[in-house]
Amino acid sequence: MVKYPWAEPAFGFDDDPKERADQLRPIHTSAVRHGAHGRANGPRPRPVIEASWQRVRKAGVRQGTPDPQINPDSVPEAFDGIQETHAIDAKALIDFITHAFAPALANSQLVGVLALEGSHVAMRFGSRSAIAHADSIGMVPGALWSETGVGTNAIGITALTGRPTQVHGPEHWCVDQHDWSCSAAPVRNPATGRPIAVLDVSGPVSQSHPAVLGLVQSVASQVELMMEVEHRRRLDALRVKVLPQFQHSGGPLILCDRNGWVLGAIGVEAPDKLDLNAVNDEAVHLVPGIGPASLTVNDDVVVVTPLEQAVNRAEYVLNPVTNELRFVDNNGESVFSLSPRHCAILLCLMHATRPLDVHDIAREVWRSAEVSPVTVRAEMSRLRKRFPHLVSEAPYRVLSTVHIG
Repeated sequence: MVKYPWAEPAFGFDDDPKERADQLRPIHTSAVRHGAHGRANGPRPRPVIEASWQRVRKAGVRQGTPDPQINPDSVPEAFDGIQETHAIDAKALIDFITHAFAPALANSQLVGVLALEGSHVAMRFGSRSAIAHADSIGMVPGALWSETGVGTNAIGITALTGRPTQVHGPEHWCVDQHDWSCSAAPVRNPATGRPIAVLDVSGPVSQSHPAVLGLVQSVASQVELMMEVEHRRRLDALRVKVLPQFQHSGGPLILCDRNGWVLGAIGVEAPDKLDLNAVNDEAVHLVPGIGPASLTVNDDVVVVTPLEQAVNRAEYVLNPVTNELRFVDNNGESVFSLSPRHCAILLCLMHATRPLDVHDIAREVWRSAEVSPVTVRAEMSRLRKRFPHLVSEAPYRVLSTVHIG
């Protein structure tokens, strides 16, 4: 289950939602006339709203934009997509969300929304009157509720940023949504970490409250927990099926699914998950945390074989002219393209007579003591993630001999 950063509600728990909407109207009017920032000395929208207003203005979305584009075929296509890409049972997903939303939406004018790929509305939950109210602004199955489709709205912002969002009244860019308040949260597939949907609760400004944002986050977390339980069940089933086939292997090898979740390891220690997204198509794969390895894909299983002998007899050759790093061992040769910055960092570490800290590297590579240590650490993290057996943790040094060639 994903732990989200703190989500900012649109107004305080003790504030009157109608009064807050009235306070926001002149801010929206000013933004329409003078740009997303409004008047230089006037009140400004919240940063998340201001950023969205800037994006929709740049995209040419008018505040009087009519109802969204509607493509009914997008709904079955989106459900088929999550089934094929994420192995999520669409019916089980809908049933779970319906059950989770039911107590909160009963006897209210709030409508729950499930939006899938591309911010297309897939399902709605709530009373008949609430759903009829949603019809009035085009929040219907197949409707495109992205920022570029209907301007600033909670579904569109959350789909774009991956963060829970509440948009209240005139914080919406399009005026036909000014009587609405919307709260949305992303739903991520625990197996991949990628978002698969956005959950939203929308309704009249008068029925809005910061707690609605918490409600949506809670339901999203429940959905993710359901998917995580199913993911663990599938891993266990795959583990039972696959491990006996390799139990007599001397290793070293690691068995994982296509997302990198480890099923078992023989003759080598392995984490719970490998980052197979970082694996390239070279002859030798550099798996973060494992180092040089060969990969074999058998149906739903990936066999990762660490090349221990290759690590001991490996040779690295750096070409600072072409910014290329060659890795050569008994299994062949791989050539990796480096950014000029990473090439300069390796040269710096190669010529250093002692391990270097971020300040040393800033002076030698950036030629400045003023560069932020955070910037240097970020570059070192990216370099170490790509070549874990070449560069040490801080203080930094090269772990293998690197030749210039």
